[in-house]
Amino acid sequence: MADDKSEPLDFRVSAVLYKYLGYLAKHTTLGQKETDVARFLLTERLNDMVRTKEHDKLKPPQDSPDETTESGTPSGH
Repeated sequence: MADDKSEPLDFRVSAVLYKYLGYLAKHTTLGQKETDVARFLLTERLNDMVRTKEHDKLKPPQDSPDETTESGTPSGH
């Protein structure tokens, strides 16, 4: 799945996960640095979710034309 544009993403992981990403960077071909490995793994997992159509199951509900609120009641009522 190729994208025309990429977007920056910044997040933190626990020290244990960071050490494991370092181990994977050193002992596998997933990436040269921890961030490379994390980027690869996250991208692969998200692509798998799209490929198996999990994104269809996990879509947020669409707003109805009458613009209901989160509680399901029409706005302004």
